[in-house]
Amino acid sequence: MKKSTANHIHRKRRKNNLTWLFALLGILVLFLGTILAFLIFSNLSSKPTETVQEVSAVNVEKDIPETDMGDLIYHEPAAENVVMQGGFGYVNNELLVTLDSSDSLSALKDYLRTIGGEVVGEIPVTADYQILLPAAHTQEELEQMIEQLKALPYVRRSSLNYAFELENDAISGSSAYYPNDKKWDDWSGNSGNNWNMKAIDAPGAWVYRNQMQPVNVGVIDGIFYPYHEDLKDVFQEMPLGNASAMMNQGLSIWKGKWSGKGHATHVSGIIGADFDNGKGICGVAPNAKLYGVDWSDSPLYRTIDKKKPTFGDGSNLYCMKIAMLYLVVEKQCQVINISQSAFGVEVRCNASNNNDDAINVINKFNEEFASFLKYVRELSKMEFIICKCANNDNNHDLFFSKDADDDFNLPYILYSDYLKYMNGEFDSTDDETKKYWDEKFKRYAGRISKENCKTHSVNAQWDMISGITDPEIEDMIIVVGAAQNTGKHSSWGKCKHTGYEVTAYSNRGSRVDVLAPGGEKTIDGIPDASIYSTVPYGNGYDGLVGTSMACPHVAGVAAMIFGIDPTFTAKEVKDIIISTATGSYGSVKEQYPLLNARLAVEKAIKLSNEKAKGQTGDDLPFEPSGEHQYRIFYDALTWEEAKAACEAKGGHLATITSEEEQQKLNLYNAGNHKLWIGGYKNTEGQWCWVTGEPWEYENWGDGEPNNSSNVVAGESCVAMWPEKWNDLANSNVYEQSGYICEWEASDVAEETQVEGYTGHLYEFYTLPESEWESGPITWQQAERRCEWKGGHLAVIESSTENFLLYSAMKAKGYENAYFGYSDKSSEGNWKWVNGTSTAYTNWHSGEPNNQDGIEHYAMFYENFQDGTWNDADGIIDAGCAYICEWDDPTDKISQGDSFTDQQLRIIAKDLGVPDDLNVEIRQSPKAYWESAGLWDIYVEITHNGKLVASGSFDVETGEMGRNIYIYTPV
Repeated sequence: MKKSTANHIHRKRRKNNLTWLFALLGILVLFLGTILAFLIFSNLSSKPTETVQEVSAVNVEKDIPETDMGDLIYHEPAAENVVMQGGFGYVNNELLVTLDSSDSLSALKDYLRTIGGEVVGEIPVTADYQILLPAAHTQEELEQMIEQLKALPYVRRSSLNYAFELENDAISGSSAYYPNDKKWDDWSGNSGNNWNMKAIDAPGAWVYRNQMQPVNVGVIDGIFYPYHEDLKDVFQEMPLGNASAMMNQGLSIWKGKWSGKGHATHVSGIIGADFDNGKGICGVAPNAKLYGVDWSDSPLYRTIDKKKPTFGDGSNLYCMKIAMLYLVVEKQCQVINISQSAFGVEVRCNASNNNDDAINVINKFNEEFASFLKYVRELSKMEFIICKCANNDNNHDLFFSKDADDDFNLPYILYSDYLKYMNGEFDSTDDETKKYWDEKFKRYAGRISKENCKTHSVNAQWDMISGITDPEIEDMIIVVGAAQNTGKHSSWGKCKHTGYEVTAYSNRGSRVDVLAPGGEKTIDGIPDASIYSTVPYGNGYDGLVGTSMACPHVAGVAAMIFGIDPTFTAKEVKDIIISTATGSYGSVKEQYPLLNARLAVEKAIKLSNEKAKGQTGDDLPFEPSGEHQYRIFYDALTWEEAKAACEAKGGHLATITSEEEQQKLNLYNAGNHKLWIGGYKNTEGQWCWVTGEPWEYENWGDGEPNNSSNVVAGESCVAMWPEKWNDLANSNVYEQSGYICEWEASDVAEETQVEGYTGHLYEFYTLPESEWESGPITWQQAERRCEWKGGHLAVIESSTENFLLYSAMKAKGYENAYFGYSDKSSEGNWKWVNGTSTAYTNWHSGEPNNQDGIEHYAMFYENFQDGTWNDADGIIDAGCAYICEWDDPTDKISQGDSFTDQQLRIIAKDLGVPDDLNVEIRQSPKAYWESAGLWDIYVEITHNGKLVASGSFDVETGEMGRNIYIYTPV
């Protein structure tokens, strides 16, 4: 079409305007270029050996070694902006932001201009950004800004740039395969400098070394010495941040003047010192390939004044993200070892004593980091496991309980910090720091002594990483406590050991998963008291002690397991390690098993072989005989919850009716865990089995049952403890490791089903892989699929039935599941699909809310971790399930080569045939539909001899296929 004259003139004027604009820009560029050339010439004239660098207004540098992930930029906070309060703090002029994608960066910058902020650091691949504000703010002011940022549609997360004191969690102090490494002692007995390898039966695992593929292991720690004779061939490259740290320390540090910097090198040697190289020692994992991040001494990670450190080495949340991203995403490390702790022992102690302020500090950090770990896993498309030390705080430091009217900071004061204050070690020209320590200690000057201080146990839960409670991430984390030899230690050849025990310094609590050798801190210079490994001083080898030394033993075993089968999930690796750990060490209330490398590797081989045969590995119950099958689940549940969980899986809590059965279960429980079984005391005070089997065989421990406990009173349930029986209260979750489920032979064939509430049968379905491209389906389609099998979407009539289905959903690995409750036909008028009338509902607070006017279907929802309900849009994709129910198990239709009368009626309904129309329905033999790759059956529906509807339908699902003729009124 011909354009108008007006339009032509407009385009001509625009062209002229652009000509002038380019001319002006050219003049401006020429002018600026002249000035720049003059400046460069002047600078080069005065400093001929330097290169001119472009520096921003805030002097931001790419202070990170080159990586393959693009430009990582980090802005080091100024010392005066790092606000520390007892080991933990934040940067008072910075925030961290995670965007939905890096494409939103320009929008973020536009917003920041309104508050004077600017982006000074970035991790583009994860859309993480470090924001610098024009002035310092209080924590409350920063948190208000965080909430404003979170309200922006393109912001996924925002937080403070947390800072904390970083501690080396070590205590300084002086059939099998045996490697040829020369500095190991004799492999006989249980003494010597290799006692730790004997304690975990590493030689038994090394027999299988040729079946292990190489596995990348990441070590997040301090400065490393990768040139060690036992590390130079297993360290794949210089650790991130290490080179600059070495230069800062000075090269003389590598020539014997180390002064306590051997922690990272020692940890690395325990994991993977070179195997069979005829030199020093070897690590646990002969297949480990080591990568590292120096996060404590490098300029990348230091958040303090380099010239005048006040609180020691430090780190922050942003730096932790860089470390994890580098190791997992870029270097594909499947095992991460973190033998470090954070926040300071004072914060950890106060949290362990239920102080809300300390707990909130730790929880905030862990919630943010858990979200980041989920993203790292998605980005890496790889399973990885984190091994974290439990820390060395237990009954180690002295604390003073503050005056009742002193509400400044935390209620328990660290005695060692008080002494430093009294000795003037905290004096500083920094007024803010000096004011903080004065307010904390001045009123107590001269009042505190050892006599009015006491020790406090510290729970391993209260630290970075180990405090993560998100179930998805918790399954990827193993928390490791420390064990030591018992009995008389060797004195250069003379030794009498009586076993192992938890060390006095190792933190305790339910988050400790397993023990590994950590050594005894009170003895120095005895080979079988400490852990012998690589160091960068002396002759290159020395003994150190701590949970830091225990943790890398577990990391090494995890590397061997991944080496057997890299397709294991992190949860599977964790379960293998915990379930094969042996013994039970600790107090009556807190007991932990000891790592066993041989059993772990052998179980990994067994499970890998089962997977190769098409079996489901750990999903298969243990089978000690042909009549019964068993499986141990390591969840801390009450007895009633464990009973319901077993029933949700189609079985029951294990019943032990003979000595033979008891012995078989003792062998299965190789880790000596304390487990619920199916015995209980009825209302008449008689002991019974949950199945109603006769109570004839008994296996009580000495003095049991005694209905007596210092933990939880009212003991009416039975547990294996770990071989004999003990009576415990239903709610006693403090002394249990899990429970044993049992399936009778008749149950196993229907293992995917859930049976156990008023005789009904349930089954969970989701989209099969063949439908992923064409999915999702609707709630109505799900109901139709349930009907096709003779059932209906589940109807929940009581809290017991709700708990059963929710527990089954979680046990089967689903996060969301729809059932048969809807108000689609009338908003707010909720009805069950089968017309059941029940007063029971279990809506989550604030639900149903019909968000966006499209939420008409009830479901179990991933964000509600208590079994309460959400209303949603009824869209079912590959990540969601729906629950079918059969009121009578015999109603379930097993599909054959033809359709049942009930299924033919469903097809007629699909085609639109009225229910009350008298029709005849005929089906032809099944035929193969080649283009669709399925078998279908042709169905004809006639009325008074006239064809009214027809079509071909999938034999398995009954869903419409080809040549469909929809009913039209006759």
